[in-house]
Amino acid sequence: MRSIPVLAVTVASAMAATSALAQTSVPIRWSTIGASITAGSGYPAKLQTLLGPAYKVENEGVSSCTMLRKGDVPYWTNGRLKETFAYKPDIVSVDLGGNDAKPQNWDAHKNEFIPDFEAMIDTLGTLSTKPRVIPCTPQPTWLRNGSYSFGISDITIKNEILPKIKQISTDTKLPYADTYTPLVGPDITSDGVHPDPAKPGADSIAAAIFRAYRDNVTRVACIGNSITDNGHGPDAYPIKFNMLMGKDYFMLNAGHSGKTLLRKGDAPYIASPWFGEVFKFKPNIITIKLGTNDSKPQNWGSHKTEFAGDLRWMIDTLSTISTHPRIVLCTPVPAWKDASGNNPYGIDGAIIKDEIIPIIKQVAKEKGLAVLDLHTPYLPYQALTPDGVHPNAVGLDTLAHILYRAFKAAPVSIAAAPDARRSGSPYALRGWNGLNPLAAFGADAMGRKGR
Repeated sequence: MRSIPVLAVTVASAMAATSALAQTSVPIRWSTIGASITAGSGYPAKLQTLLGPAYKVENEGVSSCTMLRKGDVPYWTNGRLKETFAYKPDIVSVDLGGNDAKPQNWDAHKNEFIPDFEAMIDTLGTLSTKPRVIPCTPQPTWLRNGSYSFGISDITIKNEILPKIKQISTDTKLPYADTYTPLVGPDITSDGVHPDPAKPGADSIAAAIFRAYRDNVTRVACIGNSITDNGHGPDAYPIKFNMLMGKDYFMLNAGHSGKTLLRKGDAPYIASPWFGEVFKFKPNIITIKLGTNDSKPQNWGSHKTEFAGDLRWMIDTLSTISTHPRIVLCTPVPAWKDASGNNPYGIDGAIIKDEIIPIIKQVAKEKGLAVLDLHTPYLPYQALTPDGVHPNAVGLDTLAHILYRAFKAAPVSIAAAPDARRSGSPYALRGWNGLNPLAAFGADAMGRKGR
């Protein structure tokens, strides 16, 4: 376990340290550049589903386009580069190359493919957003009646274009999306080229591009209870937190309503399926925001002496994940009594403040973990918590901002993504963080499984 200093971020310190970091939680913008398969197969919409509401995918596909500037329909002049620049994407996937395999394009200009592709990457790099660029391989094609439809040769794609895409990835140090291999096998196209909408081709393309992104950013799993839970949909604070953190992070909302940290509580988090999903996700960072439901009389009254031990157990267990995630403890947000002076749902705000939070801080100190104080900064927002426990949509957005400021004010070893600037590379500002791709395919930001 890494030794990381304890940090309790107060309202004043967080605001003072991060006044320049104030942001509005808006979706992370993604442009899908491509030809007819991008334009019409539906995979950009399926990519949107995998990414979840923290992202907004715009389809920039144009039929018949080539990457080659001297191709018969170059994307450079016939595509949607103007629209892409107007959209100001944070991420751009580039799925061109299939039409370049036509004899009239490839035979005369094959030696220009790598320079033209790298020029496209350079051009996209001039955007003010400095987007992550994801080169994509073309998809396979199949013979129909003894010939390749539209003249798009699978032999050319497999033996010549795919190696060039790999070379581009090496030259630019940009991980590429292999959308060729997942489609190898029986013909699942409608015409030898375009995925049949009744078959899973578009799903496979979307999944390959999603993996190429997710496996090369900092993955954060947000463990929590009903305040975190996916039931909040796009208003959930992990979704807003993802928006604020931006293109270099991908969040898994692992919240589950009603759950306790206590293993003998009435609804222990370790019995939730989300506990297993966190392991499958292979996060680089885990935030734990539990303790609210532990304050209920049936939990705290019988098992409070077990809280510290159970928290240590959870930390130690999560530390066995192969990615050796950095674990960050978050204090529960405040809970207020109702108009009759009762504790809503049995959740005791005084126990949270006076007993649970001190234990969290003590365990963090023992384990060398950071503590992000969400309790103190949220105290002014009782009005955004109508039932005394659960923030409304504005309250959840406020909580995301508090978490963002606390996270950014934390030690650099926690808050910063792994080194994104590859020294010596002409593409150092592309933003890729150098993590090795992971084979496992986890859930999206809303907890849905990809194919």
